[in-house]
Amino acid sequence: MRRSGSKDAVALMPEYDATQTDATLALLHFFSGAHLLDKEVWGDATTAALMRGIMMGTLENRPFDTGALANHLRIPHQTVVRRVNQMEDRGLIRKRKNGRRYELTATDKGLSIGMDRNKDYIDLVRRTLSPGFST
Repeated sequence: MRRSGSKDAVALMPEYDATQTDATLALLHFFSGAHLLDKEVWGDATTAALMRGIMMGTLENRPFDTGALANHLRIPHQTVVRRVNQMEDRGLIRKRKNGRRYELTATDKGLSIGMDRNKDYIDLVRRTLSPGFST
């Protein structure tokens, strides 16, 4: 670990080459920015976490059901059910009955809002993770 007289946070970081430091900073900016957008875009952190999980399941073609999403996010199942119903009423997600479960997928509207509002951060991460990344 690098030690110096400076109280600068970078001075306390482990030694990285420039590319690793740039990538780390880009990812930290991404997560910080995504967190700040939670209230603006989705209304609160819980709805944002639910929506991100549903979007990931939709994009991976492996939709969550309410129980799996509750377990994944460590949120009470009843809270997930209530919020999912609210998000469905807003047209952000779709519930599809599959046996005793409801599979949750993001609608075009939900995906559009999530992707558009986070576009700058998503682009930053893509650039950061691409070969030959430079600032």
